[in-house]
Amino acid sequence: QPTQQLERLGLRPSRTVDLAAGTFSIPAANVARLARLAKGLAIAAKLNKRRVLKRELASFCGCAQSVRLAVMPANLFLRSLYDDCSRVSGWNGNVSLSRQSVRDLEW
Repeated sequence: QPTQQLERLGLRPSRTVDLAAGTFSIPAANVARLARLAKGLAIAAKLNKRRVLKRELASFCGCAQSVRLAVMPANLFLRSLYDDCSRVSGWNGNVSLSRQSVRDLEW
């Protein structure tokens, strides 16, 4: 059956595509989770001289990347975070965030 709105895009039922309006949307719960992760990283960075766990940073980047179609500037704000993440090998180390990355977490 043809439809103008598709839910369950990808692996999770967390995105909606409206073909008539040409929009992508995500539920408020996903936006809240993204904001919570960003705030947690910003607080951890502030308390630990801009150092955060690489695993937590990668988790936030993955979450933000998954909503990039609905949140257009996501890729722009993730660039510095990905750069910082790539400076440390392995997943269990600490990453020193650049000043730009700390600012980007505030968007």
